[in-house]
Amino acid sequence: MQKSVDQLFEDSAPVKEQDSFLNVSEVGMSGVSKLAHVAQRQLKEIEEAEAALKKLKAVYHKNITETLPDLMAEFDISAFTLADGSSISIVPTVGAHISKANQEEAFSWLRENGFQDLIKSDVSMSFRKGEDGRRADFIELAESQGLAVSTKESVHPMTLKSFVNEEVLINGRNVPGDLFGVYTGQKAVIKQG
Repeated sequence: MQKSVDQLFEDSAPVKEQDSFLNVSEVGMSGVSKLAHVAQRQLKEIEEAEAALKKLKAVYHKNITETLPDLMAEFDISAFTLADGSSISIVPTVGAHISKANQEEAFSWLRENGFQDLIKSDVSMSFRKGEDGRRADFIELAESQGLAVSTKESVHPMTLKSFVNEEVLINGRNVPGDLFGVYTGQKAVIKQG
């Protein structure tokens, strides 16, 4: 004898679960459902607000790094003050980024030119209490003992930007632009009055 789909579910559901489901009031379920819909709507609003904020930040960045500096340059203006006392001035700016592809060569350049202190090194491994030492000695010792060691090196983006700014804009030195993704430009700085 073949059972219907409904009969299969009726037969397989534990009695306690069936009874508790039947005891939930329609008013209670309606409230849960309404709150779930409110939460869904709120999540959608949050996602839309985050997307709008991202777009607004991109437009603002373009305005202060391209549009306003270009327009002020067209009229040969380097600074001015608004009626509310806010001041706008154009200042040079520089940025940099070390791509994954250039990381090894960039770190070598930093070390060879005396800027190794910019490089942040993380060494992590599992070890027993009391085992420590210097980074290079520690890695060598750990590897010779058959322990797995992972190392990670990085230069924090703001540290790199500050370094390139100092070397290029202040000291007038050359930093390999292609290696460090160096870009220069101008930026409008707004000080509220």
